[in-house]
Amino acid sequence: MGKENADAPAAAEPPARWDDFLARAAECRGAVERMKAPLVVNHYDCDGLTSGSIVCAFLEERKTPYNIKTIRKLDLGVLDEIRNEKELIFTDLGGGHDGVQELTGEVVIFDHHQVAPKNARLQLNPHLFGIDGGTQLCGATTAYWGLRMLPEAAIVGAVGDIQSPLQGPNRMLLLDLVGKGIVQAPIDLRLYGRMSRPLPQLLAYADEPYLPGLGGHEERCVQFLQGIGPDFGKSSDKESKSGWKTYNQLDGDEKKRLIGALAAHMAEASGGKFPGEKLVGETYLFPRLVSTPELYEAGEFSTLMNACGRHDEPQLGID
Repeated sequence: MGKENADAPAAAEPPARWDDFLARAAECRGAVERMKAPLVVNHYDCDGLTSGSIVCAFLEERKTPYNIKTIRKLDLGVLDEIRNEKELIFTDLGGGHDGVQELTGEVVIFDHHQVAPKNARLQLNPHLFGIDGGTQLCGATTAYWGLRMLPEAAIVGAVGDIQSPLQGPNRMLLLDLVGKGIVQAPIDLRLYGRMSRPLPQLLAYADEPYLPGLGGHEERCVQFLQGIGPDFGKSSDKESKSGWKTYNQLDGDEKKRLIGALAAHMAEASGGKFPGEKLVGETYLFPRLVSTPELYEAGEFSTLMNACGRHDEPQLGID
């Protein structure tokens, strides 16, 4: 439990029209490669920023100049603003608006939402190939399959779009990245903040799942941890301001003890009806980012990306 060297995640079979999807991906990639100075238009949430960053990284690698426009909604006002652009790349939006068909420039779309009937622009979209864009591909993983850039960003986009545990082509991507050592997918505690929050805060501010009797009460969480052991979770690091370890700083045995105590607590609070998979499940870690705790785990990374967009700092997330 909680070991980073956990067995590889279960496999996923390619969808029936996967070869057609990959052929369209190559077509979209070729169209982007030929662009001279496109405008990238992306959604402002985590999936929009990560998919936008994948496109930007692709353009930067080819030294293609570009501009970027992050928006909350693709509406007639935005379409009017960009109507005269000669080259446009949409990420995490664009496929569901008929008005994109009326744009005069060349258009490439990487999207996973339902496709508008009159939108016939060049588009990589799972719905066009019988793949569920709500659960099996997000904007970022769609863009990744097209452009093969920033694999960590692709996984973060899927997690931020509430598509974990990863399924279908998302899972095919995960398996490829696990095999290359780019991503680890251990079965571990699923509480948010495992990398950055001191243990009492980890428990007190948990909301998926909420911990009855502990949620919102750091003092009770301290008592709970002391019940596991008198010095359990205490940090010997003099630089620790809180005096507590994070979950990630616990050793394997300590993680098992904490998970066991939480499982017992939740079973008692729910009369034995609490589903264990809400507490423990597949998680996603990025070894190349281990030195930056806030980016090491996909859930925390996705929260930072969402915060960048919602606080009008999208470029911070994309960069």
